[in-house]
Amino acid sequence: MTEISRRSLLRAAGGAGLGLLAAPALAACGSSSAAPLRSGHATISLWTHDPGYIKAFQDATKDTRLMRGSRFDYSVKPTIAAGSDVVTRMMAQAVADGDTPDLAGLIVDQFPRVMNARIAENLFVGLSDTVRPFGDDLLKLAPYSVDKVPYALDSDNSITVLYYRQDLFDTYKVPEAVETWEEFLEHGERLAKDHKTSIGMVSTGDNGAIVNGFNQFLLQRGGGFFNAAGELTLDSPEALEVLEFMTRGVRSGALLALPDPYGAACAAALKSGRLAATAMPNWYNAYGLQANVPDQKGR
Repeated sequence: MTEISRRSLLRAAGGAGLGLLAAPALAACGSSSAAPLRSGHATISLWTHDPGYIKAFQDATKDTRLMRGSRFDYSVKPTIAAGSDVVTRMMAQAVADGDTPDLAGLIVDQFPRVMNARIAENLFVGLSDTVRPFGDDLLKLAPYSVDKVPYALDSDNSITVLYYRQDLFDTYKVPEAVETWEEFLEHGERLAKDHKTSIGMVSTGDNGAIVNGFNQFLLQRGGGFFNAAGELTLDSPEALEVLEFMTRGVRSGALLALPDPYGAACAAALKSGRLAATAMPNWYNAYGLQANVPDQKGR
């Protein structure tokens, strides 16, 4: 049995079933002073903003189907930090030749910070060999690639759904299925007038949240930022309809204007019942609802 370094071990983790959910960060994993690990216990340090990543990897290490008879007994040592801090600390530790994580959960808007000066190449493991067998089945490789080399994999498809309080919809007689946006907005206007309750929200804070909120409505309307030729299409009929929808909703109170869809103001609106529904990606269940209103589970 050949000896392998920690760097080689983590490169091989994808083949052992542990490398497909986040980007392996290896700036400090190839220390020549570290004794080669042949088998047995291997502690994987994970830095992330998302408790879901921690659970996913901890569950994976106990799943015999994923481990596929690996000769390594993995355990995960997590460190929680803000999304922007994960990248900042990794880069600082790498520059100082310090202890960088073995795995890192990255927010997509943070990845551009490592796309210059060969930072990604020196900080992460290229995943070209890992993704090659999957062909075109993997989504969204481009946002995590530098010079056509992917360094991270998206952990979710971010499908937008409508979260709604079924108890409030029943009380206020809002049907769970409506034919059009306009009809939905009419119910929201009624709730805002009679009960000071909104059925959606619009971000007014940072540019990223504003664009994301607009894009969710735009995609539902069948539009997009670019056409097939790659040309910007913000003046499309669909985009104008979305702006009109959002404007009407905010003016009537059907849509609640919030500076941060993930912050304290939104949490307060959810807890008080002032926000009875919202269109958000599927990961919002863990981030927004379970984190802020666990008492509303099942409702």
